[in-house]
Amino acid sequence: MEFKILRINLWTQKAREEKIDEKTLRRFLGGRGLGAYLALKEIPKGVDPLGPANKLYILTGPLTGTGAFCTGRYHVTGKSPLTGILGDSNSGGQFGPWLRFAGYDGIVLEEVSEEPVWISIIDGEVKFHDARKLWGKGVTYTEKIVREEVGITNENLGSVLSIGPAGENLSKIAAIMNDRYRAAGRTGLGAVMGAKRVKAIFVYGRRKIEIVDREKFNKAVRELAKKIREHSVSQALNKYGTAVLVNIINEVGGFPTKNWTRGTFEKAYEISGEYLAEKYLKARKGCWGCVIQCARVAEVSKGPYYTPASEGP
Repeated sequence: MEFKILRINLWTQKAREEKIDEKTLRRFLGGRGLGAYLALKEIPKGVDPLGPANKLYILTGPLTGTGAFCTGRYHVTGKSPLTGILGDSNSGGQFGPWLRFAGYDGIVLEEVSEEPVWISIIDGEVKFHDARKLWGKGVTYTEKIVREEVGITNENLGSVLSIGPAGENLSKIAAIMNDRYRAAGRTGLGAVMGAKRVKAIFVYGRRKIEIVDREKFNKAVRELAKKIREHSVSQALNKYGTAVLVNIINEVGGFPTKNWTRGTFEKAYEISGEYLAEKYLKARKGCWGCVIQCARVAEVSKGPYYTPASEGP
């Protein structure tokens, strides 16, 4: 199995390819396992999480982009500015598979760029772009401009990972966003990306993921997808989204309320998946390769909280 990571030195704007041996991949499975291994091995003890010695690992797993069920995610690892220890987070959407299709299974951001920069990786070709005019902008605008500059405006082709003003201003709870609505939101790694002055990364390509026995693999995928699609939990998630858990958690007293001073919320039903589906649901969406489709497209059509149709709870 070949697993290639792209090491990007932001100070020199040089990138080099590195292969991870199969023994390491088997010992530290997936993006989370490999990220933890590399971070603990390579990031010096005691470094400033927002300094140049910290590294940001953006990694996929062996099944990402293969068509196997729920393999559209990617994992981010680095030293957390929020906790001061190993931080990691993951996100769905499309970025993980498109990173692999672009020619690499992971990215390592090293050092700090002198000026704000965004990076494109298209069919293995890496380019650095001036991001000064994007600095201070939100992720929706950033994605639009990045796509216009690479000439791929169809949102079904390629994916953009980016930060907004929170990451630029080194907020310790800043998320890394992708595909506009998806967030690697835990442990403040958006601030690490901001400290490195990386505004966005665009990925696109046509690389095919190697499968040893495609016929057997596809058969197993179909069988598993059928079981998952028919499971009652999957059907509830499709019907009501992840907010199907609101009422359940509230009933057992585990719903975070008023900064965890209480475990129940008297108006929980009004923000539950059941209520939102009845009042505001317009369509369902899902991450790459997922049969559950738990994401919501919601709209508040009138009133003081009018909101046009967009991904939401």
